[in-house]
Amino acid sequence: MDQRINVCVMGIDDTSTFSFNATPSQAFLKLKEKLEDVGIRVVNTGLEDESAHALDLIKQSDAMIVFFPLCECRSVAKRDRIKTLIKSARERDVKVFYISESPFYETLRLQGCLTEEEIREVKALVEGCVFLELRDGNFSHSVRTIAAEVYNRLNVSNEKAVLYDKLSEMKRLGYQVGMSDVSCKLIRLLCEELPSLTMEGERKRQYKEILRLWISTYHCGYYDGSSQDERNAAHVRMSTAGVIDKLTDEKEFQRNDAYYAALALHYIYLNALTCHDAVETITNDDVHILRQRDNKDRYIEQQRPFYQRLCDALADEETSACLESLTPDEKDLIDRAEDALIETLVVDSHGSIYRKKDGVLRPLKFPKAEEIPVHTEEEKVLLSIADLMQKASQLFYGMTDRVRAVEYMRCLKTSYERLKNYCEIVGDKRIAAECVTKIAEIVNIIEKHAGGDSVSEKIENGIKAYLGLKIPANNRFDVFLSYKHEDKDIVKKLYYYLKENHLHTFLDFITLPELSDSDYEEAIMNALDSSQHFVVVITKLEQLESHWIKLEMKTFKHEMSEGRKQNSNFIILVSDDVYDAIISSNKSCLPIRYRSVEVIKISAYRETLASYLTPTE
Repeated sequence: MDQRINVCVMGIDDTSTFSFNATPSQAFLKLKEKLEDVGIRVVNTGLEDESAHALDLIKQSDAMIVFFPLCECRSVAKRDRIKTLIKSARERDVKVFYISESPFYETLRLQGCLTEEEIREVKALVEGCVFLELRDGNFSHSVRTIAAEVYNRLNVSNEKAVLYDKLSEMKRLGYQVGMSDVSCKLIRLLCEELPSLTMEGERKRQYKEILRLWISTYHCGYYDGSSQDERNAAHVRMSTAGVIDKLTDEKEFQRNDAYYAALALHYIYLNALTCHDAVETITNDDVHILRQRDNKDRYIEQQRPFYQRLCDALADEETSACLESLTPDEKDLIDRAEDALIETLVVDSHGSIYRKKDGVLRPLKFPKAEEIPVHTEEEKVLLSIADLMQKASQLFYGMTDRVRAVEYMRCLKTSYERLKNYCEIVGDKRIAAECVTKIAEIVNIIEKHAGGDSVSEKIENGIKAYLGLKIPANNRFDVFLSYKHEDKDIVKKLYYYLKENHLHTFLDFITLPELSDSDYEEAIMNALDSSQHFVVVITKLEQLESHWIKLEMKTFKHEMSEGRKQNSNFIILVSDDVYDAIISSNKSCLPIRYRSVEVIKISAYRETLASYLTPTE
């Protein structure tokens, strides 16, 4: 695990015990020990409640763990205390792990602790939390298992954030081989994570995201196999298709559910076409996988039971009535299921693929291959310079095993950022993509060693002299993020959420190198000028008077009103308390120029925000 992970552990006082006679404080101490054994730092020394100190701890944390014994579910006051903690964590986009005895809801019913209505209230309270069970019997083993689960969940979250960041950069570079590789890594990671997901909603979201990434991978384009990178990418795609193949064995796909049956059909369809492309890339078009009847028949046989389940589900009145609860994109997937049937595909003698529909053959549209540019002699010189600059940066990077000082690493990060920007201009996507990977590795080192050793003046001055430390003014961004420093924890998670949605985002402490005050203001103005959309995070109304927030909001709004920002969105993300104040005052508590803009709760932005911020073309 590269990045330092911080968690806070919350709970109620010791007037209660779990069913196996351990108090929450005893459970806390044992869990703290096990978490620190796997490298996770617990930021608090004892259990906290909804006090102001608890909020400070949540702000420092990547996740919050809540202890809540079953016997405390009877108390409305204590349920409210836990509700306050969970609400505070959600407002700061902090993952919540909820720990209680097992089995949870069944035990509540059997013991007669709560009415059905109260059980529904408890379910709503922990909705979206990761539920972990403290099992009766071997208490130490149970706590050790929970610590391992927390570690795995948080480590996977960090890995996903880094990969989504890389994918966003690869897309911006237009480097299709890199997009394909990173998408495949993400798919494999999401598939590995599935067994640990127990809530049906989160499993469904995971399956959706895997399909979205697999479609994106397929649309990265067909390669002619002229380079080793392309052939390697094709092998990775075939291997990933094998991983996705196993998904349809999961429990959700074995029942008469129209949505999951349609999902399986789309998975298999994309596997067939992706493997077809991959084989042609590897063999330089010598083999056409769908021309081989046994391969096509295999995919048809694989799809047959799922198509039958789809038809059965749609014919069943009770099951089809459930379709009304599906989202528009889920209904659309079912509507398009027949277009994903392999048996509708026909391959002619030249290897061209057609879809047969209503007795008519129509050519199947494949993604366009990435064009191989033809370089002039002058351009070849520029590319050679990029290669030499990469070697220079690699020499500096080679010193990181001995020099981990934060200032040195920041300079090195800037070195790779400059090289990446240069390669974008001269058209070397391969080296630019490698720079993206190095930058991500360096960011991890910086976060892990913040406040670490100092570097020698000679080394620091040497790399600074090599760099110049200026940010290019021609970078384009989909989104500009404005915030107050005390909300840095929220905005960092927001940044990675936007990256997950392929949005190139400006966030000062990630995007900018170390700059003087005058250079910083110039860089901020350049970024505002180069951004399509604007999002500001507000957790207290008085933050609207902050110098930088006020300047950034006013500047971007002025650009919109002058017509220099076409199809742009201005969005205010607010805490629940600020949202309530805005709504109750009919927006009069906002400056008049911002009363027409969209206001979204921080605790709910993951459901809606991306739809407002479409990438610029």
